[in-house]
Amino acid sequence: MTDNILLNDTNASAMGIFFVDGIYRELLKMAKLKPGLTQDWMDEDGTERDDTNLYYESRVLNLQVLLIGSNETDLLTKFQAFKDFLMNGYFMLKCQKLNRQYKLLYSDMTNVDWQPEFVAFTLTLIDDFPQLTIPYT
Repeated sequence: MTDNILLNDTNASAMGIFFVDGIYRELLKMAKLKPGLTQDWMDEDGTERDDTNLYYESRVLNLQVLLIGSNETDLLTKFQAFKDFLMNGYFMLKCQKLNRQYKLLYSDMTNVDWQPEFVAFTLTLIDDFPQLTIPYT
């Protein structure tokens, strides 16, 4: 599990949020290039592509999350606070280990496994700004 993640400058672990293995793989995956202007000349090999204006599709990140509470009441309180946080629009996820921060938007929560003192789930987030390289600050 990782505990060096900040959500809008708040340590995720202080919110009871822990990201399980695989978060770095998801954060580092490349965005798909959007189709641009091309010319496929019949009398030449290959395809001529205009690389002056490159644009990328949004990335979809699937993060494995564990939300931990000290008891069932604490868990429900933390879950509700996290839900409110996610549904409030774009937020910054800062990763100290990667020296990067990402502007993300909530999309979906699946594979929910609810237990008395923790809940595990897959959090689907959208990165609409995959071309940005924002250093960790």
